[in-house]
Amino acid sequence: MFKSFIPFLLVSLIAATAFAQPIPAKRLARKPEFTNIQLSPNGQSIAYQRINDDDLISLEVLDLATGEKQGVAGTENYDVGGYSWVNDTQLAVILTKDKIYGVGLYVYDRDTGRLAAITEGGFGLVSIPRDRRNRVVARTGGDQGVLIEYTTSVDRKNKAFGSNFDPVKQTYPPPPAGRLRAYFADVTGEPVLAAVFKDGSERAYVLNREAETWSESGLDLETTPILAIAADRQLAWVARQTADGGSEIVHYDLAAGRFGEKVYQDSDYDLRGARLVLDRTGRTLRAIVYSRVRMHAVWFDDKLEQAHARISEALAGYDIVLVDRSRDEQRVIFAAVSSTEPGQYFLADLGTGAIQHIAASAPWLEGQPLSPTASFNYEARDGLQLQAYLTLPTGPKAQKPYPLMVLGHGGPWARDNWRFDPEVQFLASRGYAVLQPNYRGSTGFRAAVSLHDRFEFRKMHDDVTDAVRALVKGGIADPDQLGIMGASFGGYLAIAGAAWEPDLYRVAITNVGVFDWDMLISDSRRESYTSYHWLMKNIGNDPAKVAAFSPLKQVDDIRIPVFIAHGRQDIRVDISQSVRLERALKSNGTPHETYYEGDSAHGFAAAEAQAAYLEALDSFLIKYFPTNRAEVPVGTPESTD
Repeated sequence: MFKSFIPFLLVSLIAATAFAQPIPAKRLARKPEFTNIQLSPNGQSIAYQRINDDDLISLEVLDLATGEKQGVAGTENYDVGGYSWVNDTQLAVILTKDKIYGVGLYVYDRDTGRLAAITEGGFGLVSIPRDRRNRVVARTGGDQGVLIEYTTSVDRKNKAFGSNFDPVKQTYPPPPAGRLRAYFADVTGEPVLAAVFKDGSERAYVLNREAETWSESGLDLETTPILAIAADRQLAWVARQTADGGSEIVHYDLAAGRFGEKVYQDSDYDLRGARLVLDRTGRTLRAIVYSRVRMHAVWFDDKLEQAHARISEALAGYDIVLVDRSRDEQRVIFAAVSSTEPGQYFLADLGTGAIQHIAASAPWLEGQPLSPTASFNYEARDGLQLQAYLTLPTGPKAQKPYPLMVLGHGGPWARDNWRFDPEVQFLASRGYAVLQPNYRGSTGFRAAVSLHDRFEFRKMHDDVTDAVRALVKGGIADPDQLGIMGASFGGYLAIAGAAWEPDLYRVAITNVGVFDWDMLISDSRRESYTSYHWLMKNIGNDPAKVAAFSPLKQVDDIRIPVFIAHGRQDIRVDISQSVRLERALKSNGTPHETYYEGDSAHGFAAAEAQAAYLEALDSFLIKYFPTNRAEVPVGTPESTD
C-alpha cells in the first residue's frame, strides 16, 4: 500500500495516453476503492472505507508500523455507511442496508475483532467526546431527535454479536420547540448547540448542562452558520456576509451573544462552507480551506504550510487538500485531486518531514484518456458575471467546433467544483465538450451570484442558455450539436431548456428531475415539515407563479428526444414526476426513452445501477446525438482490475 514519495510521482501521476476508444461505462461507474480515510487519534493507524469489485463497502484498519489489516467486511445487503474513531482501539460504525437505509450504530473493537451493537434503527452519530473514553453521542431519528450518550465498551467474555452492557449512559434534555435540524459539538466532541427550524428561520440554541435547558443564542444559522466551537464552549467561529457582498469569518461569543474579532475576509467567495483547521483548544487557527475556482487554503501554521507546499510543488496542477490529522497534530493526511484524478493520498510526518504515498482511490483509471477541465467566466444577459467549467473531448477526431453537452448541477443551492466527475469523463471520451455552468443560486460565490436571486429559477435557466451561447459565439461549440442533461435540479434545467429553448438543443437527459414545483411542494409537506415551510417562505404557493417555472406545464413545446431516468425508491423527488413527464411526451408523440431502476433512490448509489444507466444513456446518444468517435459496443465485457 505504501510507496516512497518521489518514485511514485514519476510513474503514477503521468498524463493519460491518447486512446481512440471511449472509456467503458463500467469502468467509470466503479466507486473509488479507498474513501473517507482517517488517522487514529495517536496517528499510528489509518482507517478507510474500501469498495471492492463487487461494490461492497467494508471498513479496513491498517497498522502503519506492522502493515497488519483488520476490519468489518461488507456483505451483499449490508455496507459500512460511515465510521469515526472513538479511541485508538475502537471505531463507531454505521451500517446501511441496500446502500439506502441506516440500520444502526455499532462499535468495532480492534482488540477482540468484534462488531458490537450500540443501538439499532435510524440513529445518527453526532460526536465522540474526546476526553471521556468509550463514549459516543447519537441522536434519535425525526425532527424531534433527542441526544443520547452511549458506551462503546464491549463485554469481552461474551462472544455473541452485541454487548452485554446496557449502552445508554445518559440522555440530554429534549430539543427546544420547533423542528430539529442538527446538533453541534465543540472541538472536544461535547454537545453544545441545537439548530432548530422555527417561525421560518433556523435558530441556534445553547445547551446548559447543569440546568438541563436550552437558551436561544440570537444567531440565524441560515445567514450566519457556525463553523466551529472552541473547547471553552463560549467562542464560536462563524461566517457572515459583508457589506461588499463578500463574506468574512469572525468570532462570536455564545455567552454574551455578540460578534468579536474578524479573522479573514474574501470579497469574491462565500466562506459559509469553509472548513477550519484548529488546535486542540479550538482557539488557535491552523488553516482555512474552501472552494474558489479550485480548492484554496489559507495557512496559519508553518509546518502544515511547508508540508502542503512540498506536495504541491511535486504535483503541479493538482489540488492538495488536508484530509485529517493525528491528535498531537504531528501526522497529517493530504489528498491530491484534480479533474482527472479522483484522489491520491499521502501521509506527512511534520516532526521528521517524511512524506509517504498511502493509496490511489481509482488505480483502474491510470492510462485512460481522461480530459482536463478548465474554468472560464461569462456574462449573463443582465450583466452578472458568472463562472463555469469546460471539458474538451479526447480522441484524434475531436476538433472545433465541438458537439456540446451541458451538464447542470443539482441543488440548485450547490455548485460544481474543479474535481474528477465520472459523467464528465464519460461524455468527453465519447466526443462531447462538457459545460458545467455555476448559474446564479450556486453556492460558494459572492452574494450577487449565490444569494440575491437564489429562487429565480427562470433566471437560472437563462444563465445556462447564456453560457451555451457564449461558447457558440466563441467558436468552441457547434450550434447544431447541442445537448443538455443533469440530475435533480440539473434534470429540471434540462427539461426547462427543452421547453423554453425549443430550437437550441438536439436532446435532453434528466435523472431524478423536478418538473412540477407545485407537486414537489405538496410532496414536501408530507415528507418534511421543515422543507415544506422553507419552500413556502421562499417560493410561496401562487399557482400562476409556480406554473410559470414548472416545465411540465409547457411540455407541449418540447420537440426533441428526451431520456428520463429515476430510482423507484426516491423519497426526495417522487418518481411520479418522471412518470408524468413520460406520459405527457408519449401523448404528444415526442421521442423519449426511460431508465427506471427498482432499488435506487435519489441517484444511483450502486455501481451496477450507475453503469446500467450510463449504458442506456450511451445507446440513446448514439441514436439521437452521435459524434465522431470509435465506438465501444454497449454492454461490452471488460476487466476493471
